[in-house]
Amino acid sequence: MAKSKNIPIKAGKDFLEKYEKDQVIILTWHKESNTTTVTTYGKTKKDCDQAALGGNVIKKGLGWGNENSRDGTSKVKEVMDNAANWEKLMANLDADEIKAIQKIIKE
Repeated sequence: MAKSKNIPIKAGKDFLEKYEKDQVIILTWHKESNTTTVTTYGKTKKDCDQAALGGNVIKKGLGWGNENSRDGTSKVKEVMDNAANWEKLMANLDADEIKAIQKIIKE
C-alpha cells in the first residue's frame, strides 16, 4: 500500500498567491491508504487563524478527534493561555472570531 504524502503549507501559499485568495483550506483523500488530510494557509495572521478554524470545522465534520488537529488557532490559544488579558484580547476580535472561540470553549 502506498503511503499518502502530506500537503505542505507551502502548497497552500502557492495556491493562494496564484489565484489571489486570502485563505486556503485544502482537503485531500488518498484512496489507497484511506488517508484524509487538511492543510490551511492565510495571507495574514488573521487569515491564517480563520483558515485554521475552518479546517478544524471540516475535521470535526469528518469525525476526527483532537489527536489530528491543532489545539486551536494562535489567537484562540493566546486567549486561553492569557485569561487575565481576556477583555483586551476580546476587544480586538471580530464577531465571527468571538463565536468561533465560544464554540471551541464549549466543546
